[in-house]
Amino acid sequence: MMEESTGKSKGFGFLEMLERQGAERVIAALNGLVLRGRLLTVKFADKPVRQRIAGAVIAA
Repeated sequence: MMEESTGKSKGFGFLEMLERQGAERVIAALNGLVLRGRLLTVKFADKPVRQRIAGAVIAA
């Protein structure tokens, strides 16, 4: 994901996999890898937190 104003990486991204088994293989292969001098942390995404504030639903 890129920062719109600077064009620089935000430092995270997301992948969608059709099968959990394939996702587990990707995580095992890439987690802990160093890419362009940066240590990758690859894991399943946390479920988004939804909050209701003054009648509005906020996703964080």
